[in-house]
Amino acid sequence: MIVRLKPYLEPKLWGSTKLNKRYRHHTDEYIGEAWGISMITHKESVIQDGDYDGMPFSMLYKERPALFGGLEGEFPLLIKVLDAHDDLSIQVHPKEGEEEKNEAWFVLDAEKDAKLILGHKSESLEIFQTALKEKRFSELLLTYDVSKGDRFFIDAGKLHGIGKGIELFEIQQASDTTYRVYDYDRLVKGKKRPLHLADAFKVMRFPDDQVQKKMKNPYFTVEHLILNQEMTLGAHQYGDYLYVIRGKGKINERTLSAHEFVFVSSHEKYQLKGQLEVLKSTILKAKKN
Repeated sequence: MIVRLKPYLEPKLWGSTKLNKRYRHHTDEYIGEAWGISMITHKESVIQDGDYDGMPFSMLYKERPALFGGLEGEFPLLIKVLDAHDDLSIQVHPKEGEEEKNEAWFVLDAEKDAKLILGHKSESLEIFQTALKEKRFSELLLTYDVSKGDRFFIDAGKLHGIGKGIELFEIQQASDTTYRVYDYDRLVKGKKRPLHLADAFKVMRFPDDQVQKKMKNPYFTVEHLILNQEMTLGAHQYGDYLYVIRGKGKINERTLSAHEFVFVSSHEKYQLKGQLEVLKSTILKAKKN
């Protein structure tokens, strides 16, 4: 089975109207994220093809588990595209249990001088807490200039932040939990958004100065495909999950266009044709810890 998926669009104060227009979402609300492969409750992607048109993706998972090759429990993957019109909060993700979140990024576009925050140079929690209290926090952050095509693995417990002027593809374990460490003192309806310092301090590393410029890890992997002609593929046991960066072509006999998300079921043989740039993701670990 091959189906295209309509993403859930997540409002964010740092977003813009770009994703609204791309996915024909008729609202002036700022959208920061398009969740193209999602079974998160109330934030699911929706099937757009065939007999299952309009069905939440999670319903297909429950009704036809063989399509997902023997996956058990909650679906372990979440794939998004992020539009950072402004800086995101500086944050860290949980390390263990059902909320564990390891993720990877592929930079789709970046304005001149756009930056990512990837770790810090504090030798201890005490030094970090003091700098945060004295508003010297930025002195400890490690920032990196980025450009289109850069890729990174953000393991759970790593301090990170996405700077303004960046659009990126994000793949992660299916957790919607984030511990916010700093939010630039922004106000929402006259109030600052809450921080989660106690939880963040439990999982942070000191120091945290290693950067992993890869996307493969024990949980999932991503291949970057650039096609100028036909390519024949076989889906992974747990299925293939495609995002079309740019171009136009076909998957088998079905049209394929830029910005589309596609699910290909377990061990399905398929052909990609045309001038296409695609990110192909697969699940490597069937269950979360």
